[in-house]
Amino acid sequence: MISIKTNKMKIFTFICFLFIYNSCYSSNEYNSEFLTSQTKNNINIEKSGIYVKDFGAIGDGVTDDTAAIQAAIVALNKERTSPIGNDGWGQNTLYFDKGEYLVYKPLLLNSSSYIGAKFIGAGEYATQITFRNDTDICFEFNAHINVLFQDMTIYHDPVNEKRSTWSNSCFKLKGKGGGRRFSLERVTTINFDRVITHDNTFNGNNDTSLTIGSTFKNFNTFLYSRNTQAVVNEYIQCSWYGGGDVFDIAGYGHTSLRGGSIVVGGTWFKFANIPKKYGPSSNYSLYNVKGEYSANYKGIVATKIVEAVGEYINVNMSFYNCGLSSTLQPLPSAKTIVLGSNSQLIFNQCSLVNSSIETIAQATLLTDNKSFIKFLNCPDPVLPERVKRTTISNGFGHPVISYNDCSGVSNISLLNLTSSHVNTTHVNTLTKQTTSDGRLTVNNRPHTFTLPLYDQHTVIEEAYIVINPYTTALESDIEVRVYADLKKEKLLDNFTFKSNKDGNVYYINTIKGKIVQEAIVFEIINPSGRQIGSITVRTKNI
Repeated sequence: MISIKTNKMKIFTFICFLFIYNSCYSSNEYNSEFLTSQTKNNINIEKSGIYVKDFGAIGDGVTDDTAAIQAAIVALNKERTSPIGNDGWGQNTLYFDKGEYLVYKPLLLNSSSYIGAKFIGAGEYATQITFRNDTDICFEFNAHINVLFQDMTIYHDPVNEKRSTWSNSCFKLKGKGGGRRFSLERVTTINFDRVITHDNTFNGNNDTSLTIGSTFKNFNTFLYSRNTQAVVNEYIQCSWYGGGDVFDIAGYGHTSLRGGSIVVGGTWFKFANIPKKYGPSSNYSLYNVKGEYSANYKGIVATKIVEAVGEYINVNMSFYNCGLSSTLQPLPSAKTIVLGSNSQLIFNQCSLVNSSIETIAQATLLTDNKSFIKFLNCPDPVLPERVKRTTISNGFGHPVISYNDCSGVSNISLLNLTSSHVNTTHVNTLTKQTTSDGRLTVNNRPHTFTLPLYDQHTVIEEAYIVINPYTTALESDIEVRVYADLKKEKLLDNFTFKSNKDGNVYYINTIKGKIVQEAIVFEIINPSGRQIGSITVRTKNI
């Protein structure tokens, strides 16, 4: 029995060996045949794109690579295909391997329209184009459709260290033809006078731009544009540092910033007033953008968010969950927001620490004033005492500034209008916030609630006060006094809430039509218990 089992095991082992041997031999024979056919037929996987080093670029940070890169760009323009029609439109990709490429003259992409071209590096910290020229353009386009720069740093190594002498641009877009999508992804630019320039011939009708995850440092102006048509622009998680003005624009179109940070010594948005030449500046929105005060290259801290003054400017801007912090203190004379006619700004849940406003009344405003600045639910709005009013010649009216549910200020609209036919009716609601119930609360001691009017002449159209029991019935009379000044010397009216179980609403009809200028002050004397309520005043500014 033992002998039989041993023989069977030997036979089984031999069969398995033959099977494995034949399988291995067949596989090797097939692979050998495949590799042989590959070699015989010289089959290769072609490189997708053009490499600047194939045209002689060195990338060692010492050699002048200008001519080699320009030659690669010329070749890129010849590498066209048309998989979906439009013969000769689609271009190739130009690759920059790791290294530092020195460039001394403009890289011209204006021999014809560049359509679908990509310029790809190995990473912002791996590929750097160093431009040693203070006065020229690094990349110049005549027209473009779907042009992308990705994963690289473009650095201006200044010949003259004085930043005021620079006049160069990283990118310049010019010409007509309605381009689409100039894109930057994970691109860093450093030390340019202007990062992007649209010259006076640029007409980007239906144009768009998309910038993602990019950083721009030490510029005098990030984007300078005089564009006669609308452009739609999207900036996602981008940062601007150490620069001057971010946007210096006229007729630029719709722009959105989502996430990111702005730490510059200049102006975030500067709108140019160019008579009867460019279309109106349009809609701008910022979401979750963090800002800080910063010194400009002269060492002056004068950061502005908006500067929009002039009859040919029409700006509609909204800021949501944005902030401007005060690591550095701005100059006392510097204004964070400077706004003239025909523009609207809304700040929602924004914190603007140590910020200030200057409004401009202009003689050229010939229609009803529709300009305004609104602060909604802001923990740190620009407070009324930090508002300066300036009139140019016979200015017509200042933009309205309104506050709604903001910290440190009552709900109020500041008008200071000077013309009778633009009197505006609005509601000023005095609501005191507390941690317990979020409403006006009067305990068993005198309470004073003040609605400041900041020296604007105001007619009281309606005023009423609501008192309701909170934990107990209104068991004692509550005395209310209304004054027209902060020192509580000019009594407008006094009255008494009678005790009852349901509370009461008291319309203060005796002060209707009264003109006040300094404030409306309510003093409430509550002998006992805890009551809640609200005070509402409807006014007209004259």
